[in-house]
Amino acid sequence: MRKFIIAYIFIVLSSLFLVTEASAAQLNDRQALLGLHQAKAIFLVNVRNPMAVEHLMKVIGLTRRQFLSQKVTPIS
Repeated sequence: MRKFIIAYIFIVLSSLFLVTEASAAQLNDRQALLGLHQAKAIFLVNVRNPMAVEHLMKVIGLTRRQFLSQKVTPIS
């Protein structure tokens, strides 16, 4: 029973990531970035969960592409 509950929670959380990733492409942060020429984003990484790290790498790449598409230079 416990394995079933853990599997169910994993499936639910995975589907939330897919919904979040799909809706992130539709977000418009043009107003928030208006007037910025450089920006820095900070991400909390939990290296113990490989699935979370993979998802976070996608989010970091998406954030970088969104910055560059709006002519904002990501800085480190």
